Amino acid sequence: MPGRLCRDCGARIQFIEREGRWIPVEPGTEDRHTCEVDVICETCEKTFRGGSWMKQCPKCYKGARSASQEPASAPRAKEKLGPVSDDDVPF
Repeated sequence: MPGRLCRDCGARIQFIEREGRWIPVEPGTEDRHTCEVDVICETCEKTFRGGSWMKQCPKCYKGARSASQEPASAPRAKEKLGPVSDDDVPF
């Protein structure tokens, strides 16, 4: 594919195919393209560099994910099964 412009930051990019998917890369390399525009975090209101689609800075995003993860509950006790009948056996 010929060079194109990134729809988020306007930088020149190219696409390469990997494992059946088209990946945006920096022109002439196989380094994945990442947008670097100034964005304001909706949580802490600090400016950070990232894609225009990002709503939170990496610090707030990681903090929200770890806070929302609840501790794993204990596994359920194993259920005892009754005897097998002829109806339970597949053909």
